Amino acid sequence: DMDRIKNKDLIFKDHSGCLETIPKENRTHEKYLTKDTENIWKTCEQLEPKPRAFFCVVGKDEMEKCKDMIEHFETIDGVKNISWGCVEAPCKKECTEMIAKNVADLVYLNATEMFTAGREYNLAPIIGQNKK
Repeated sequence: DMDRIKNKDLIFKDHSGCLETIPKENRTHEKYLTKDTENIWKTCEQLEPKPRAFFCVVGKDEMEKCKDMIEHFETIDGVKNISWGCVEAPCKKECTEMIAKNVADLVYLNATEMFTAGREYNLAPIIGQNKK
């Protein structure tokens, strides 16, 4: 009866065949989840998070380059201790928005894009490239 479960918190997997009512006395994570699941959760809570560095890229080609670069980074001592990632955006402006919203961390910008990112999102460059 769907009327009974409307506006309720539901937890189920995509491959569920049906929904069953859980008795009220079992509606806690301790009673519902297995001991293995609870132990895994406790272990995860104790892990120290890695520093994060997500690159924002524009286009499928740049995404492939980013993935290749991260694959290489994960073989280098010291660098592999960072949680690397790639985030794709439709344009550089959206990349700067993603950085401002803490969805991404790094983007390659030209001088004009950098000026706009600083003015609109208070972002600052951390590294520059001198093409001499």
